Amino acid sequence: MVQGQTTTTTSIEATVDSSHKLEMHRAGRMVDNKEHSTTVDGLKRGRYGSVGTTSMICDDAGQHDETLDPSGPESPDVFLKKLLLLHYHLEMDTSKTTFPNVKENFFDVISEKEMQSYPDVIGAVRQNDVSELRLLQESGHSLNCCNAFGESLIHVACRRGFVNTVTMLLEQPNLCVRIVDDCGRTPLHDLCWNPSPQLELCKLLLEREPSLLFFKDKRNFTPFDYTRKEHWTVWKRFLMDNKSIFKTTKDDSNYDWMFSRKNGILDC
Repeated sequence: MVQGQTTTTTSIEATVDSSHKLEMHRAGRMVDNKEHSTTVDGLKRGRYGSVGTTSMICDDAGQHDETLDPSGPESPDVFLKKLLLLHYHLEMDTSKTTFPNVKENFFDVISEKEMQSYPDVIGAVRQNDVSELRLLQESGHSLNCCNAFGESLIHVACRRGFVNTVTMLLEQPNLCVRIVDDCGRTPLHDLCWNPSPQLELCKLLLEREPSLLFFKDKRNFTPFDYTRKEHWTVWKRFLMDNKSIFKTTKDDSNYDWMFSRKNGILDC
């Protein structure tokens, strides 16, 4: 969400960004799973790909209603909804997490002054050059910047899977993470667009802002809608293993507007 958008970018940056946006719109940033057969090593050998422990959802009489199993056929979004209901008695109101209906002022705003730093610092981000980023910051450049499309530094770093750069950016206490580009996409949408599951990066982002997984962009797609079906088990195992991250959404009243609290459901 950008205040006072400016069209001032370098010619190179404009060309790159325009090409990227055109590519994303044509593709719908959706992946045809039949055409991709990329295998993640962790899917076969790692903890996230294994068929792990299941959880049970219970009714108020303690009866088992439904199995929460990462190896099942359901999508990560459906799995996440069940996980939130089971462990935190929360039911997401998806009508409120679509882009047009998000609570006013929930997303951060980048000022026009901050935007002016983008052409000077984006090169270091694309090179995953943390040392150069620190030098640029020391010289007065803002790392809390974006281009004319609303695409921030952390959008770019997440899309490219740059752990070092994302870690450095998240060290900045005032860095905007609740931010969307002009297509309504958060940094987590871009992270999930990466061909391989970026689990470490996802955990870093969710620890800073756990609600990022809930929001839909202007195409009505969640971040998980951009993941590949062959990786769904990996992502569901990740959610199961890191479910404690979402406790914040129950304890913090700032998130109440996006949930309905469900009573009479017991943890097993």
